[in-house]
Amino acid sequence: MQFVDLVVSELQTAGAIGSTTLLSFDARILQAARQSYPDLALCLLIEDHLPAVTMLFLDLGFEPEVLGPDFQLLSASLVQSIRNSYPNLRLVPWTVNTQAELMTVLKWQPNGITTDYPDRLLALLDVYN
Repeated sequence: MQFVDLVVSELQTAGAIGSTTLLSFDARILQAARQSYPDLALCLLIEDHLPAVTMLFLDLGFEPEVLGPDFQLLSASLVQSIRNSYPNLRLVPWTVNTQAELMTVLKWQPNGITTDYPDRLLALLDVYN
């Protein structure tokens, strides 16, 4: 897929390919990236429907390194189920903005959090650490 090749070329030129995770809502982009660049870390973003945990990556055809669901699709029990089913998967919910949302998501111990307010997240991390 030409789009993936263009993005990877830019990342290589910038010397950033080794520290990059390619994120996409579109499984076709991730499939093309996995095919052409098997060492590139990939993240499946999920916006409006989280499939059953056992079917999470069925359409994708492989387990990516990272799952990035809209945090509103998650619960503590669902996070635990995902962790049990995919122990090597990094979980990075998005877009977590209010203090209450950040506190809830931090309790799930995600591998990362996407937020428009990193200052709020950093302040809470200082409290938790």
